[in-house]
Amino acid sequence: MRLFLVSIAWLVAVGSSPTITLRAETLGDAWSSALAADYRLAASRQAISAAEMRSAAASADRWPQVSVETVYTVRDNEPAFQFTAPALAGLGFGGPLTFPYSQRDNFAAGATASLPLYTSGRIGHQIDAAQARLSSEHAEAERTELAIKMAVADAYVGVLRARQVAAVARQSYENMLAHERDVAQMYENEMAPQTDLLAAQVARAQARHREIQAQSQLDQACASFNRQLGRPLAAQVAVEELPLSPLHDNIDALTERAWANRPELSSLAAQAQSLRHQADATRAAHAPQIELRGSYAFAENDFQTPEGLAAAGVVLQYNVFDAGRRRYAAEADSLSADRALLLHEDQKRSIALEVRQAWLAAREAHSRIEVSREAVQQAAESLRVSRLRYSQGVGTNTEVLDAETRHVETARDHQLAIYDYVLAVIRLRYVAGEIDLALAAPSEARQSHPKAKADRPTSSPPEEIPPSPGRSAFRRLPPVDSRK
Repeated sequence: MRLFLVSIAWLVAVGSSPTITLRAETLGDAWSSALAADYRLAASRQAISAAEMRSAAASADRWPQVSVETVYTVRDNEPAFQFTAPALAGLGFGGPLTFPYSQRDNFAAGATASLPLYTSGRIGHQIDAAQARLSSEHAEAERTELAIKMAVADAYVGVLRARQVAAVARQSYENMLAHERDVAQMYENEMAPQTDLLAAQVARAQARHREIQAQSQLDQACASFNRQLGRPLAAQVAVEELPLSPLHDNIDALTERAWANRPELSSLAAQAQSLRHQADATRAAHAPQIELRGSYAFAENDFQTPEGLAAAGVVLQYNVFDAGRRRYAAEADSLSADRALLLHEDQKRSIALEVRQAWLAAREAHSRIEVSREAVQQAAESLRVSRLRYSQGVGTNTEVLDAETRHVETARDHQLAIYDYVLAVIRLRYVAGEIDLALAAPSEARQSHPKAKADRPTSSPPEEIPPSPGRSAFRRLPPVDSRK
């Protein structure tokens, strides 16, 4: 009877104890917080900005380039031409003659403008290469974002799992404590031997040991979750439960969507494209280059007229011989592009394996849910019968303790199966490049995957283990009154 009253008192205490209420955080909230605080994503955004600047720089080569130069010169002497004129020797000018051509101090300025007319495609290929690099940086940023979301989801489910396991351990300890009190009372009334009391005390201590371990694991899970969100490690954590979503059965379709969605493939394809364009730009630099060039030069000079001169012309530049430098550089870029394409194909195989492994893990966890649900029911019935037999004197205390242990283990296994399935489905969506569907309602997920089976769990964990946030998911069966 006392065990029954303890269970009722525990439920009342959980429902009415004064606690600080935190707004339960959803997975979407956690993602938003993590993306806002993660330095890796901030670094990826900086890389995108840098690629945008490089693309703008490549496009600027199409436009005129204007440069201006000014100089003020101070000389120690006035420069002059010196010559001799033998014919003037009779006139008294036979010695060296000097004629200054510039004053000692003078100011000069100049401006030059150039416009490319024909570059054999060099500028165009450089622009295309920069755009491809920008696409690659966008794909890398998306890859970083997806990895962050998966890490946060892993930590989020870890908190849910640890919370429910801790609730199961806490309820097990309270049940063992109440059982110890009942056995102690029976021992005082000479209805049970001392060995039964000692065994109950040992079982209670073991249950307390498991409760301490479970609470420590919950604290560690909360710290890991806070680390992912950039919060103080000791910050309080309150998260909402996640629904059980259907499992998509068409692996081939999942693989095709993964190949279309995964940013790793987009990044490698963009890298290969950028290297191809860079190779073409290098080859084009070896071809004729034509530009329109104009200039204006002004020099302060009392001995020159006019002081300013303007000029314009068309410049043809053609590199006749460079010892193969550009050819080798272009070939190196082409080989690097081939390497990127080979890595692209290898990544496709890896993605196909990841999809299959994730799907198999989700199917396994789903099967474990069904099996563990039956095991919980059977363990609960076994515990009820063992308690009844012990109260009637036909059973032993060892049978009760073993039944209680099996009941706790099956409840914990059921919880682990549930959250393994939840995480496996999220991971399956992650490897398929569709992790945002983890926020969709089960009905929306089925609309996104019309071939998904309808008999999969769709809304909540199994009825025997309700997902009440902050409370144990272990179904608490009312203990049998041994005195009836």
